[in-house]
Amino acid sequence: MTVAAAALVALASLVALALARGAVAGVRPSRSPFDAVLRRRREAPPAARELERLETAVVLSPSSARELHVRLRPVLRAVAAERLSRRGIELDRDRDRAQEALGPDLWAVVRPDRPLPARGDVPPTLRELAAIVDTLERL
Repeated sequence: MTVAAAALVALASLVALALARGAVAGVRPSRSPFDAVLRRRREAPPAARELERLETAVVLSPSSARELHVRLRPVLRAVAAERLSRRGIELDRDRDRAQEALGPDLWAVVRPDRPLPARGDVPPTLRELAAIVDTLERL
């Protein structure tokens, strides 16, 4: 390829780029589905964001005992405390009565002195989580 031919190709490329930019300048690019989801998340009401946060906690809990402890346990503790208060039991103060009312599986998750699980500790299965939720609903 000669120098003149290379220069002509370069010039043609620059003209094509300029034409493309000019054509696109007046047209707003369409939003991707990803952008639409992000926009909905920002616009979602607080209740929807809270539900989304809870859904994430439930989905991640069977993957890691730490995820359960950090994300889902606070929600389970709040629900257990509220349900126990209807019976005149305080979760953190009436430990023996709370343990009796909650049963061993739920108590193991919500007890006040539960330590942060070590990396690699086995988390509860979805079936075990479902049983814990069932216990809470029965209170």
